[in-house]
Amino acid sequence: MIKVDSNELQKLYIAYFGRPGDPSGINYWLSRAKESITIREISNELSRQDEYTQNISNDKSFDFKINKLYLNLFNRKADFDGLNYWMEMVKNKDYQISDILHDLLYLINKPYSINCETENNDIRILKNKISAAELF
Repeated sequence: MIKVDSNELQKLYIAYFGRPGDPSGINYWLSRAKESITIREISNELSRQDEYTQNISNDKSFDFKINKLYLNLFNRKADFDGLNYWMEMVKNKDYQISDILHDLLYLINKPYSINCETENNDIRILKNKISAAELF
């Protein structure tokens, strides 16, 4: 199980909203974590927030939403293999955007091929974004 802490919450805010989580939002989710809410459940809740649905989600295709997650997290669009994998999961496994984000962030071994240099860059960029968000 993934421990819910401010770093993990910042990942979700960065992914969904392209910005750091505000202190009151982070504190709210940390208090909910004490009630045993999981990071997956928080991700699902954030994917239904007005800020996300009105600005990103409504009337957008899944490939747009997936690319937006990649841009927010890693400053790049999804690579060909990654995008195809996620689109297959949407089509065949009824994945929602919160499922994609959860697996994108927390699967250790990616189920699709990714260039090692790209993956290392993604890790570095996300760590830098989280550090900046924590300073906020």
